[in-house]
Amino acid sequence: MNKAGAQSDLCWGLWGAKSNFVKGNRMKKRILFIFVSLICLIVPSALVIAQSNNQTEKPSAIDNTMTELKARIEQKKKELKEKNIDVNSITPGEIAELLDSNVLTINDVENIFPEEKLMKLRVSTLSRADTDNEWVLFMPALIGEALYELRYYVGEIPSGKITPKLKDAIKDFQHSLGNDATGELLFGEFTELTDRYGKLHPQHVGLPNYRFFDSGKHSIGPGYVSLAGTWVFKDGTPHAIPIQTSIIELNKSTMSGVEAMASIPDYYSDDGRLTADIIHWKIIKWDTKEIMAENDAPLNASYTLSVDLKNEKVYMFRRHKGEKIFGKLELEASILELVDGFKVSYDLYQKRLAEARELYNPKYGKNVLEQLSKTPTQNLPAQSKQLVEESLAEQSTATSSKTSAKERPTEEDEKEEIVFTGIPKIKILIESGSQRTPEKLSQAKSIEYKCTVTKMDDKYYWATRESVELIPLQSGIYTTFIATNGAGYIRIIGAEAKKVLFKKGEQPYDYMEHLLLGLSTISYYGTSK
Repeated sequence: MNKAGAQSDLCWGLWGAKSNFVKGNRMKKRILFIFVSLICLIVPSALVIAQSNNQTEKPSAIDNTMTELKARIEQKKKELKEKNIDVNSITPGEIAELLDSNVLTINDVENIFPEEKLMKLRVSTLSRADTDNEWVLFMPALIGEALYELRYYVGEIPSGKITPKLKDAIKDFQHSLGNDATGELLFGEFTELTDRYGKLHPQHVGLPNYRFFDSGKHSIGPGYVSLAGTWVFKDGTPHAIPIQTSIIELNKSTMSGVEAMASIPDYYSDDGRLTADIIHWKIIKWDTKEIMAENDAPLNASYTLSVDLKNEKVYMFRRHKGEKIFGKLELEASILELVDGFKVSYDLYQKRLAEARELYNPKYGKNVLEQLSKTPTQNLPAQSKQLVEESLAEQSTATSSKTSAKERPTEEDEKEEIVFTGIPKIKILIESGSQRTPEKLSQAKSIEYKCTVTKMDDKYYWATRESVELIPLQSGIYTTFIATNGAGYIRIIGAEAKKVLFKKGEQPYDYMEHLLLGLSTISYYGTSK
C-alpha cells in the first residue's frame, strides 16, 4: 500500500468534511485543525506498525487524554445535577455566576454546555475566569484594533483601553449584527468580530501556470511527459483545498509516474500551512493518443489518470471503494481536471477581496465626512479646503434628498450606463518585477478578459472586476480610471486623439488595463468597441 497516497486521501477528505462542518466558531476551528493535523501525522505511522507488527494495540497518549477529559466532564455533569442545575435550561447569567465563583472553569463551560450558551456569555466574564492566560490583558487592544480596521472605531487611535469612543464603536458593531447595543461584547459577537478582522486583508497565493510537455513533440523521442497545474472539479463543485499545485512526470520506459503536490489545506483560516505530498502512478496504457495510469493506494478511493496527448488535457477520475472514514465521511465519484493554477488562485483572491469589502462599516463614508465637518478648514490649502467643502455639500444634498423622497427610485433612475468596453489583444504578466511573460490572446480569451466601465448616479464602476468603484482623471489625451481599493487602473486614449494616432499608424492599441497582484502585475492592451 502506498502510505503517502493513503495519507493524502485521508487528509483531503478530512479537510473537506471540516470545511462543511465547522462554520463561525473560531475556537472549535482551531481544535479541529489540531485534531486533523494529528490524524494526518498518526495514520502513516499506524499503517507501518500494523504491517510490520500484528500485536495487540495499546492505548495511545491521545486516548488516555481523551479518556481523562471525558471522565472529568462526566464528573462535572454529576456535580451540577446534584445541585439541580440543568445544562440545557441554564441561563448565561447563571453560567457567569458559576465561573465567577470558581465552580466551573472555561474548559468546563466549553465542554459541558451547548454552544449557543457559550456564544451568549460576555467576553468580560470569560476574561475574568481565564486567569492563566496573559492574552486576556490585551483583549481591549484586540477589540479596538479590529473595530478600527473595520471602520467602526473612528476619531481616535486604539490605545488598548476601553474608552467612550470604543464603547460607541462596539455598540455600532452590535447594531450592525441586529443585536442589542450594550457596549459590551458577547463571545459570539467577539468571534464574529475577529473572523471579519481576519478576512480583511486576504493574501494572494499565485499558483503556477498550466504546463503540458510531451517529449515526442519536441524531437527528443517519445516516452516522457511532464504536466503541471491545479486540480479542479469538472462540474464546478468547490474544491476542499483550492490552493494546491501538482507536477506530474510520466515515464514510458518504467510504465510509472510520480506526482509532487503542494497545498495549503486551510487557506481560509489563520492556521493555513503549506503541506507537500508524493503520489505514485502505475501506467496501464500508453499510445499516441492517450496515457492512462492508476493509483489504488488511498484508503477509501481509487484514482485513474487520463492524459489526452492530442488536445493536451489532463483528467482524473475518482471512484469510491465503499469504505467510510470514521463511519460518516464518504467520497463521491467525480471527475477532476488539471487547469491553469494562476487563474484559479487569482479568481479566488478576487472573490475574497470582494467578500472583504462587504465587511467594512457601511456608515464609514458618512463618519469620515462628519469628522471632516468638525475639522477647521481655514488653515488648509485652497484646493483641499474646496474638496472638503464640496464633499460635505454633496453629502448634505444626498441626505436631504433621501429624507424628502417618499418613493424608491424607479428602475430608470438606477439604470447603469456602459461608458467603455475594451477587448484585449495582448496580456503581459510580470512576476516580482523581473520575470516578464507576454501572451497573445485568442479570440475566446479576448472576450473572457474584456474590460467594461459603467456609470450610475455619477459614479464609475469597474464592471468586469467585481464592480469596484473608479475615480476618473483626465490628463491631456488620456482618461485614467483608478480603482478606489488600489487594485489597478484603466487608461484610455481620447476619441479625437485616437483618430490621429491610428491614422499615422503610431498606436496599435487605444487602451490598457493594469492589475496589481501583490508584487506581481498583469497588463492587458487592446482596442475599444
